[in-house]
Amino acid sequence: MSEGNAQADWYYVGHYGQLGPLTLSQVNELAADGVITTETYVWRSGMPDWTLAQQVPDLRLALGTA
Repeated sequence: MSEGNAQADWYYVGHYGQLGPLTLSQVNELAADGVITTETYVWRSGMPDWTLAQQVPDLRLALGTA
């Protein structure tokens, strides 16, 4: 795991708006629990814009889209 993955710098758009910051582990847990899906928008520092979770390589395994 790279140093950046342990930082709490992930955000996602849920039913109640933008939520975070979260670590990658927390985001992966939410994906495994079905809270974050392939159609959820996510963002972290260094990304140019909000992106569908299914398009983020770091999240594909947790989403079952690897």
